[in-house]
Amino acid sequence: MRIIADKAISMLKEQIIKALFQYRGNTAEQLLCALNPMKYPYGFSKSGGASRRPPKLFKLYTALSEMAAEGLVVKETIPPRNKKYLYSLSRLGLEIAHTLYDIEPGYIGTGFNNDYGQFSFETYQPPRGRLPHHMLLTDFFLQIERLKGEYEKLDCEYRDNRYIAEKYQWSPDELITDKAKTFFFRPDAELKIQDKIYWVEIDRGTEFLEELKNKFEGYDRYLHYLSNENRPLPEGIIFVTEEREQVHGFKRRWKTITEAFFSKTKQWTSRINLSAIPINKVNEFILREAESKYRFNDFAKKIAYYLKPIDEQLRLIDEKSGVPWGNAVFSLTTGSVHDHLFLYERFDGFETRAIARMAEFSSKFSDIKKHVNEFNKVNAITPVFYYHSPGEAISFRIDDKAKLIEQLLSSAYYLDTKGEPIWKNVNGETIHLNNPLII
Repeated sequence: MRIIADKAISMLKEQIIKALFQYRGNTAEQLLCALNPMKYPYGFSKSGGASRRPPKLFKLYTALSEMAAEGLVVKETIPPRNKKYLYSLSRLGLEIAHTLYDIEPGYIGTGFNNDYGQFSFETYQPPRGRLPHHMLLTDFFLQIERLKGEYEKLDCEYRDNRYIAEKYQWSPDELITDKAKTFFFRPDAELKIQDKIYWVEIDRGTEFLEELKNKFEGYDRYLHYLSNENRPLPEGIIFVTEEREQVHGFKRRWKTITEAFFSKTKQWTSRINLSAIPINKVNEFILREAESKYRFNDFAKKIAYYLKPIDEQLRLIDEKSGVPWGNAVFSLTTGSVHDHLFLYERFDGFETRAIARMAEFSSKFSDIKKHVNEFNKVNAITPVFYYHSPGEAISFRIDDKAKLIEQLLSSAYYLDTKGEPIWKNVNGETIHLNNPLII
């Protein structure tokens, strides 16, 4: 028991204050997950009614009621049904949180790895008009915490937009002049997996195409700003959606998001990977990204089995050869007159970069060919999309390259590298060839 600001703070109340400070507001169920991430996973509260609620949840309700009476927390209903409550810290509760975390006045922090800052009460408060959005963001964070508990060596951190927001100046000609305008960049969150950064957008399907285009126009402008300042670019942008029982609804939303993305960020589509994940698949995405090097090496070992009979190996070409995004992985099947080029990219379903790179490579191949002597005899290109998780060829809208995209998807090989390699076509049918790389 600690006495802070004349309030008796038990161990449980201290844990609640710290969690409410970290997440800026939680339901009681989310608090239970935050305090016991390994015992109560995401979605545990959906498994039954009040009779199946764990005793610890009732203990939390009691503590929260006491803290509300003491003026430490604020309780408010969550629309639209107003059947649940969101709990957040009061002004007094926030001051106590600053004391518990020993945060110096004026210190901002990075937001990563418990390096928290001191913000005003108004900045700390959860967004009053967007509480369901805030709850979905909190669920995203809580799933990461559980995953870190399952995988102790997982190098993964996150922070909310208080720590990411940046005011910057930009003008269309990329020179800061008197005509430069001030803009504000603020995604919902930022995810760091090892040394890679991902911007996070919580998507509840409330923004239509034009609103999404405006959002991506802001991303495009900020990416130009970062590039001009020689600052690192993110690995990707993640749209986290609500859990969807109907796959077709998720696909429809994906097409709308990608149409906006490709229409407004054309320069960056082969570098920045746009992904969409429902909230119940967050762990799969993080493990995929965290294991990307391992999974590529696994793919390389398995594809070597098919390359060895034709005396070939995986090769790389870089930006000096006209490839905008850096290294492209390929192999050649040589013939007496012409050669066949196989281009390899990871394509795990709801992500854009693989097909964007294939499309850009194909459309610029005549220029790339001038820089790479090995391509002199190439007269055909076949994309090979490899993946580690069960997937399919997910289509999306790119109006100016629709025919090329359709052609690439339909002519590609799809290589399932989880376990024994399985080659498939665009329809998911297994290709029964001893070696698909022998043309």
